[in-house]
Amino acid sequence: MEFVNNTFIYFFAFIIVLTIIVFVHEFGHYFAAIINKVKVETFSIGFGKEIFGWTDKRGTRWKIGYLPLGGYVKMFGEDVFNKKKIPKNQANYAFREKKLHQRFIIVLAGPLANFIFGIIGFAFIYSLIGKTFIPAVINKVENNSPAFMVGLLKDDKIIKIDNNKIESFNDIGIFINLYKKKTYSFELIRNEKILKKNINPTFVIVDFYGQERKVARIGITSYEPIIKKYPFYKSLYFGTESTYQICSLTLKALYQMIIGKGSIDDLGGPVKI
Repeated sequence: MEFVNNTFIYFFAFIIVLTIIVFVHEFGHYFAAIINKVKVETFSIGFGKEIFGWTDKRGTRWKIGYLPLGGYVKMFGEDVFNKKKIPKNQANYAFREKKLHQRFIIVLAGPLANFIFGIIGFAFIYSLIGKTFIPAVINKVENNSPAFMVGLLKDDKIIKIDNNKIESFNDIGIFINLYKKKTYSFELIRNEKILKKNINPTFVIVDFYGQERKVARIGITSYEPIIKKYPFYKSLYFGTESTYQICSLTLKALYQMIIGKGSIDDLGGPVKI
């Protein structure tokens, strides 16, 4: 019963998040189209038969479809391969009649809107709730863990893993789970001295949003996180940084799977997304 409840909650949480992301993405296309005087015929959230909708003064049909797994913006004359001639009195409002740079801007505006939304979203979180930072300093080493076996101690500060700079405790888990290696070279500071340790992580099965996932562990815990609020202008910088880091990590993970070093466990359906 608990599994059913969790799946139900995760599914609807996914639908809500996806709907917001899709709306922002499609609104980027819509806004750029309007700026470039392209007629937008339909703005749909979801696919299939219309549940609810209305037509605005520009003639755009805004609607919600039965299948809430995406959306689209339909522009007048958007099929650039259609050889059917558009009437002269309507040509100024057709997508395919616009200049190349205008069409490029309209197409680019969707993903660009998502990036901007991510940056602003992070900025509001860092301003209103605060940005969490966990120093890469060990608070506790579990007995008989990989970290224990190589002699890691409380208050050791981890600064590098395989020459990748470690800036927070979260980076440790990210790197050892990203590259799926058997052995990692850790560089740490202890009593103002730099030490190097080779660690072989163990793998455990954990519940990840209702699905089982194999993750690497070395047996260390962190100190309590530091949460600090920032002025909005600083939060915009940190929001940009966080958005870049997520995109960079995503591309690195995809590359690891392409070259065969990633795990199929990193893939999943809507629940895991």
